[in-house]
Amino acid sequence: MTAETKTCQNCKSDFQIEPEDFEFYAKIKVPAPTFCPECRLQRRLMFRNERMLYKRQCGLCSKNIVTRFSSDVPFPVYCLSCWHSDKWDPLDYGQDYDFNVPFFVQLKELQRKVPRPALYAINAVNSDYCNQCVDVKNVYLSASIVGCEDVYYSYRADKTKDSFDVAYARESEMCYGGTDLIGNSTVHFSQYVRGSYDSELLYDVRGSHHCFGCVNVRNAKHQMFNKQYSQEEYKKERKKYDLGSYKVLSAICAQFDAFKLSFPRRYAMFDQTQSVIGNNVQNARNLFHCFDTYNAENCKYVLGGISGIKDSYDVSYGGLNAELCYDGWSIVGSGNKFSTGGWGQNVEYCDACFDMGCSDLFGCVAIHSRKQYLVLNKEYSPEDYIDLVAKIKQHMVEMPYRYTLGIRYMYGEFFPYDFSVH
Repeated sequence: MTAETKTCQNCKSDFQIEPEDFEFYAKIKVPAPTFCPECRLQRRLMFRNERMLYKRQCGLCSKNIVTRFSSDVPFPVYCLSCWHSDKWDPLDYGQDYDFNVPFFVQLKELQRKVPRPALYAINAVNSDYCNQCVDVKNVYLSASIVGCEDVYYSYRADKTKDSFDVAYARESEMCYGGTDLIGNSTVHFSQYVRGSYDSELLYDVRGSHHCFGCVNVRNAKHQMFNKQYSQEEYKKERKKYDLGSYKVLSAICAQFDAFKLSFPRRYAMFDQTQSVIGNNVQNARNLFHCFDTYNAENCKYVLGGISGIKDSYDVSYGGLNAELCYDGWSIVGSGNKFSTGGWGQNVEYCDACFDMGCSDLFGCVAIHSRKQYLVLNKEYSPEDYIDLVAKIKQHMVEMPYRYTLGIRYMYGEFFPYDFSVH
């Protein structure tokens, strides 16, 4: 098999599909994409509202809630307690499949009536203002947080606690005002720091402590602006800077920014990687065009891939041992495709299905408990499900959904642009 050049349906630019890409698409039984990688990413991100929050009432208990959905969305919005309860059943909204109507028209009809959770938050304790979060406690005004406690005003934090204003922080504590922090304690106003503590104003520093205003140092202690001091001298010099003063902090940050420019920088931030193209990648191998990803293997076009994702393409903000997944965000599990919040096994074209016990779902919305063999929220026998899904995929090719821009959506394409409510 040879490489092919295709023209993107959306932006009309040419893009390349390599032989190994065709092998992957054949393995997961999907056609090659008709959108270029950049347009595929833009299309997925249209469906992910992380930080815009609204006030409205729960559609079931009428309690005032904070939600990611504005008041003009067509479907009901439930508080998390009601949505996860047995007070309603998503299968009550099930539809028979109609082969006289395009698949996406039928899915859109279902999406417009099934209740959605106010926030995409799973096992969130005292975290009413936290969105896109899993296993969190006491998290406030933060987004995309996993396994954290007492984290405020932060983004993309994982297994971090007692920290404020951090982004892309992992396994850290007592940190403030930093980005790209891994395994740190009491590190403030810093970026690209790993395994360090009791320090401020660091850039690309590893295994250091009691450092201030340092760049590119490794296993250092008692340094200020890369100059070595004794322990007593360091304490004396450090007392000259009161970072509790906004005026002092602003001045020293400006000084540090100028200081950083005098040092060479790594072309990309990789740690323990092999055959990787992208940036901000740790513990990974065989990645192409992947960013902000760790513990990954054999992936392409992944943004925000976490903890064990492998053999997957076009996944945004997903992982947790995801395998053979394609073109979706918040995908967890194996064999999942074309979904916005697709958890479980063999989940395709699903929206807000957040239960790892689910399997074999096609075109389903807001499944909140262990279910399998569903099409458009209607249950089938395993044999009937397999037969129906095969027919639907063929029907999607024969009767594609046509968007107003003239784009054809057949099987193998993510949700059309006009499905987004954000």
